[in-house]
This record gives sequence, structure tokens and C-alpha cells, in this order.
Amino acid sequence: MFFTIRRIDTFFTLLTLVFFCSLIYSPALVMFFTKKEQWSAVEKRSLAMMPIFPSTVSGISDYFSELNEYLQDHFGFRDVFIHRYQRELAKRFDKGGSNSKVIRGLDGWLFFDHFGLIDDFFGHTPLDDQELDLWIEQVEERKQWLKQHQIHYLHVLAPNKQSIYPQYVMKNGKRLQGVTRFQQLRKRFSTRFPEYLVDIHSALEKKADEGQLYFKKDSHWNRKGAYIAYLEMIKTLARWFPDEHFKNNFQFDADIVGIGGNLGNGGDLRRMILLEDRTDLVPVLRAYEKCAQNESITKYKLSDIVFSRLTPSFRSLCRQKKLRAVVFRDSFFNQMEPFFSENFREVIYLWKRYDQQNIEEIMKFWKPDLVVEMTVERHAFDFLFSD
Repeated sequence: MFFTIRRIDTFFTLLTLVFFCSLIYSPALVMFFTKKEQWSAVEKRSLAMMPIFPSTVSGISDYFSELNEYLQDHFGFRDVFIHRYQRELAKRFDKGGSNSKVIRGLDGWLFFDHFGLIDDFFGHTPLDDQELDLWIEQVEERKQWLKQHQIHYLHVLAPNKQSIYPQYVMKNGKRLQGVTRFQQLRKRFSTRFPEYLVDIHSALEKKADEGQLYFKKDSHWNRKGAYIAYLEMIKTLARWFPDEHFKNNFQFDADIVGIGGNLGNGGDLRRMILLEDRTDLVPVLRAYEKCAQNESITKYKLSDIVFSRLTPSFRSLCRQKKLRAVVFRDSFFNQMEPFFSENFREVIYLWKRYDQQNIEEIMKFWKPDLVVEMTVERHAFDFLFSD
């Protein structure tokens, strides 16, 4: 009996030692034998990369400092421990971590991380060939229907903020950026986009180093970024309507530090993380003689229109002009509307996705010369996965 109890004690002692050693060494084993991630979804930041061994003695100190950062960032189960810590803070002390939809980038830049944005940034959610074909097919169908009614169609994709400023998302942002869904679409069209699809990305990428084109604390472009996009759009419109003059001489004064954001309230991303500082670098559009005036569209009795202060649908009138247009838009058109409206006798702005029924309803009153569909890049492919 004595020896049996002793064997049981020995067994449980060994079991305890094995369990204890497993707890101690499992993070190290996980760290060394699993794939190294580039991004922490819990902390919303990039992780340190393995440093290159120095070729000189003077670089040894920096090497070990960077190696220490690497080992800390890739410690086994790190995300699990941090997630649990944040969960307990929220549960026990009513204190949450940073907003899960906001990435704190470099140099005060904030980025939106919702709708799979960061996965797309790394190229982790690519479209397959069938999905790309379906996207092109559906957009082409819209163009063809409008062409049959002698209406031009212009499709505009407003770039995600991180598409234009990847270097501020994280350390080595440009190097770590993968092939996004938009870049897949760009490659599918080979050397150039079709005429109805405006390549806003290239225009903004060329100008990104010449000044700030997006608000740091908002997910949207600022007025200067929108103006660059507008100039690309009217290049196409000038070819389609050679007898019309499209205003391209808006002027800007030097940027100022002021209240930023697409709605002038300091920025949507700032609000998400309760950041008090509402200031940003704000472009100053020089005063100009304005023609366009905004009015209600209730007389058209359009279907499925939701009227609200934050998602306004309205019409703009400039009776000196001849052309008429319908614009399906989202919040990115806010900064562009002052430029665009100056070129048309009437523009009906509808805050929604493309809806052919609305066009047919408008055609009972007048036939548009142009239909514009603007969608932000993060929602450009949503209709592929909608019911």
C-alpha cells in the first residue's frame, strides 16, 4: 500500500513537472515553429522584422536592440494574452483598449480598419478570376444600357487612404503592402483602364508627395485630393463633350492648421478613439464666382431614397450650362461636389449605389447626358457578395 501511494505521488509530481514545463516552454516553441505574422490584429500595428546581422562592430548594439523588439513582438501566444488582458479591463474595470476599427499609424496618421481593409492591404483576400470577370461584366452591362439611350457612363473608384499613403500605416508599409483587390482589377485591364473607368489612384499617387491629400484623422480625402480626382474625371468628360467647357482653374491658397475632417468636425477616425485634438492640415480653396445652387429633388418621386442630414440626396442647378447628369455617390463626393456642380445645368446627387430604376424615373422628366457612379475602394466589390 505504501509503495502504491508513493508511486502515485511520483506520477503526479512528474505530471506536474511536465505540465509546468509545457507552460513555460510552449510560447518559445510556438514562436520558433510557427509562421511569423507581419501584423497584430489585436494591437493594430505592424510587428518587428528579424534584423539583419551587422557587418560592422558598430552595428552590433543596434542589432541586439532590434532583435529584442523582434522577440517581444513574436512571443508565443502574445495576441491571446493581450486580447485576454483587454477583455478583463473592459469586464472588470469598464476600460476598453483602442477602437478595433482604427489603426494608429505613423506621424499622427489614423487609418480605418473595417470591412476587411487591413486584410486587403496585405493582399490576404484576393478576388478569383470569376469574381473579377463578374465585376467587369456587371459594370459593362450598366454602360451598355446607358449607351443604348445615348447616355455616357463614368465609373469612379475613390482610393482607400492606405492605398495612397501606405508608408504611414506602419513601419515598412510600402514593402509589406500586398496586391489589393483594386490592383488585381488594374492588372486585369493590362496597360490601361477602359475609358469609362477613371484611374484616380495613379493621379493621387503621383501627387501624394507634393502635399497632404487626405485628412490625418479622417478616412476621407481632403478638398485638394478631391480636386486632383476631379481633374482626372473632366479629362474624360472633355473628350466626350468637346463643345463644353469644364472648369479646371480652381485655385488654392496655402494649407492651414484648422478643424479637419470630411464634415468639418475633426474627423471620423478621431471620434472613434475619442481623440480630443480636432486640428489637421486643411486646404484653403480660393473664393470663386459660384453658379450652382442646391435644391430638393422631391418632385421627382424617386424610389428607395433615404433622406437624412448625413446622407443627403439633392439636385444642383447652374442654368448657364447645358449638360445634365445623375451622380450615384457616397461620402467621398462631399469634397468634390463644389467643383463638379459648376459644370452642369442640373445634377441629381443620389446617396446610394447605382440604381437603373432611378435613372428611368428621372428620364420621365429629362434625359441625362451623363451618369456617374462613385464608390470608395473598400466598397467597390461589395455587390459581388451581396444577396
